[in-house]
Amino acid sequence: MADILPLLIQMTVIFSIFYFLIIRPQNKKKNDFLNQLNKIKKGDKVITSGGLKGTIKDFQGKNNDIIVIDVGHDTKVNCLKEYLVKIESI
Repeated sequence: MADILPLLIQMTVIFSIFYFLIIRPQNKKKNDFLNQLNKIKKGDKVITSGGLKGTIKDFQGKNNDIIVIDVGHDTKVNCLKEYLVKIESI
């Protein structure tokens, strides 16, 4: 039993460091982005996972899950919200 105690303490310290340096910041960043994704509006500048940059012009679908992005020269592209990777609110 005395041999296991130092090992348990070391494992607890390692897991705590791993949690606070890696897991917790990633979860916070993910939650912040999801909140930002739910608050998007017309006029916001976005970048998709495919590399398209543009401005949100309209929403479509039952739950507004499809967005219409103006990528320039009156070219509009439909994209799912899940494929947005960066949002710049105005």
